[in-house]
Amino acid sequence: MACSTNGSNTDTRCKIELGSNVYVVAKLWKGDTAIHIRKFDDENATLPTKRGIALTLKHWVELCTSKSQIDDTIAVLKERKEEKLFRHIESNVYVSVDNNIVSVDIRQWWWCDDAIKPSKKGIFFT
Repeated sequence: MACSTNGSNTDTRCKIELGSNVYVVAKLWKGDTAIHIRKFDDENATLPTKRGIALTLKHWVELCTSKSQIDDTIAVLKERKEEKLFRHIESNVYVSVDNNIVSVDIRQWWWCDDAIKPSKKGIFFT
């Protein structure tokens, strides 16, 4: 984990590795804290890619309160039982756990033809 407290508006406040070059990064942006869950391109984790999602601090807290429900769903799936989770985090962001592959997907969704569909903005964990 790396934390800094520099003075500019785009400073990284905290950076925590989740594995496989995926990091949770807290940054100040225009006076607000944004939490990014993002894949980085290089071994030094200095170049973030588009693969990931940015959450407000409020929505990060909402995701954190879903942790036990996510963990419970994954435990049921590991026992080869049918289980799914699809939980609303913020305006158009959902966290889902699926039984096809034991995974967690945090992604923006959008309405199209009277149905909700996933967008490319998000991150997928196995």
